Amino acid sequence: MAEPETPPVQPLAWGLVLIPAVAQFLLHVLTNGNYGIFRDEYYYLACADRLAWGYVELIRNTPILVQVLIFYFIIAAVLGIPRLWAGILSLAFYEGAFAAEIIRGAIVAVHRGQREAAQSLGFSTFDMYRDVILPQAVPLMLPPLGGVLVNAGGRTYDGTVRGRLHALRQRLAATS
Repeated sequence: MAEPETPPVQPLAWGLVLIPAVAQFLLHVLTNGNYGIFRDEYYYLACADRLAWGYVELIRNTPILVQVLIFYFIIAAVLGIPRLWAGILSLAFYEGAFAAEIIRGAIVAVHRGQREAAQSLGFSTFDMYRDVILPQAVPLMLPPLGGVLVNAGGRTYDGTVRGRLHALRQRLAATS
C-alpha cells in the first residue's frame, strides 16, 4: 500500500515564516553582535559595557510576551511601524540578547595569548578584533547561532499564527 503524498509547502508559508525569520535573524546578528564585543573584558569603551549589560539583562529577564505587547501596542503605535515589522523587531530584540551572549562567549573563548600577540605586534583594537580575534571566534559561535535561528523560526511561526487568528477573530466579530 503506497503512502499518501505529503502536500508541498505553500508559498504563503514561506512568506509568513521563513522570510520574517531570516530578516529577524540578520537584524539581530548585525545589530546586536556589537553588544557581544562591548561586553568583552578586553574591549573598553566608556559606558558601552554597562549599556550592553543593561540591554542583555533587561531583555533576557523580561517575558517575551510582554516585549511583543510593548512593541506591538506602544512602540509600533507611536512610531507608526507596520504590525509585521513590530513583530519582527520585538523578536529580533529578544533573540538578539541571546545572540549577544553567544558572541561574547565565543570572543572570550579565544585564548588570551592571541590578544597579547596582536598587541605586541602593534595592532590597534579594531585590527586585533578584525584580524585575530573574530576569525577564531566565528567558528565557535556558528553552532549556537544556528540554534538561535531555529528559535527565531519557531517564534516567528507562533507570532504569525497568533496574528492571523487575532485578525480572523476581529473579522468574525465585525461581521456578526
